[in-house]
Amino acid sequence: MGRVVDFLQETSLHGCKYISDTTRSLARRIIWALFFTAASASCIFYCVELGLRLLEFNVQTIFRLEHKDSLAFPTIVICNPCPINVTRNNDTETLFQSGILWSSNKWNILRENSSRSFTIEDINKIKDEKKIDMQASILQARWDEKYLNISESFKPFDLLDKSCVWFNGKDYQSKYGAFIGENSGYDAGLEVIANVHQNLCSSGFVLEAGLEIYIQPVEDDIPSLSPAAIVAPGTATNIGLSKSTMKFLEYPYKVIGDRYCTSVANYSKSNCNEGCISKKLRERCPCLPTLFEGETDFGEFENCTTDNVMAGVDCYSNYYPLLKSQADKGDICDCPDTCAVSSYSIDLSFGYFPTTSVSQRLVDIGYIPDVQYARDNLLKFRINFKTLVEEIIEYVPEYSAETMIGTIGGHLGLFVGASILTIFEIVELFVLLVGTRVFKLFNRPSNISKLS
Repeated sequence: MGRVVDFLQETSLHGCKYISDTTRSLARRIIWALFFTAASASCIFYCVELGLRLLEFNVQTIFRLEHKDSLAFPTIVICNPCPINVTRNNDTETLFQSGILWSSNKWNILRENSSRSFTIEDINKIKDEKKIDMQASILQARWDEKYLNISESFKPFDLLDKSCVWFNGKDYQSKYGAFIGENSGYDAGLEVIANVHQNLCSSGFVLEAGLEIYIQPVEDDIPSLSPAAIVAPGTATNIGLSKSTMKFLEYPYKVIGDRYCTSVANYSKSNCNEGCISKKLRERCPCLPTLFEGETDFGEFENCTTDNVMAGVDCYSNYYPLLKSQADKGDICDCPDTCAVSSYSIDLSFGYFPTTSVSQRLVDIGYIPDVQYARDNLLKFRINFKTLVEEIIEYVPEYSAETMIGTIGGHLGLFVGASILTIFEIVELFVLLVGTRVFKLFNRPSNISKLS
């Protein structure tokens, strides 16, 4: 008992010396004991609450700007919204009677040949024969003021009812390496001069002329539903990019709601969702034509008539937005988020292109029939980084080991005046008490009387 009293007199724990001070009245010692008990209980309560919050794996968000020497350029998909080149048909009526047409939003299957059957190969053949050649539509391309080989740098890409090319895609990067933005500003990045070929598009297919520009991370194979920009003929458009990256923590930390992220290399949530949606669409919508480049699983597509294909496309138009929304929310498709998500915001500025003098020069050399043709068909656009600065939005644990130790230490110091050294004091007292008890146990005098 004497050791405990000595400990209470000498320890740094607040109030203990008043409890053990026998010169004080019993009432005062009881009051201090109650104070110490209440403070200790409060300290234990807050420490337990801290432990429970730690087990919830909460996060906090940190925003910062990082200046880079270079930034990875995104994949650019360029599409002509007009799906049909009418000059590739000797007779317009033949095109209509073929039973296969598609408009800006869906395939438009005419009922005149509703008894005709189609295969995927038939539809893909008709698409290849009728579509606008997007590679040929790009007249000139430069990267950082250096001319590019168009056939190497821009690969054909079919997106449902659109003819597209993509720049800086996976195939190109696997052969030649990725395009890296080492400079910023107007003279850097990608510059394209193109012809939208309004004269090749029949009336009724689309209501606007221009090129759709999709900007996406390199990991994604399929563009989003909405283009980042639509550039119009007769204009020069500058698209200034700003890159931001969200960095999430892996399991057991959550990303959004009850979802977790994965850091698997080359994984894309967009690709995973699109594959899942495509499978569900084909289960629900038979006789649905090819949805995107590289699709191989077409479901049941045998002996599909014109009416069957039309019904499949109508089914697609009705259900795709719903399935897309459900997949993005995580209600369907087991596709985890990526732990690092890059996105690009854009600023647009416009100018007149080409100038009147340049247009007249093109007429004089016989490149275009008249000045109005340039206004109606030619365009120019640049895509570059405004600055080589990346915005980082990062999740970090709400409580790291350092913050947890500091918070617990703060609670101990605030409520009972304890510190790390106090723990050693308590351990020392415990060792002395146990050691004394053990020593007395093994050295107790024998009370056994000898039998005479």
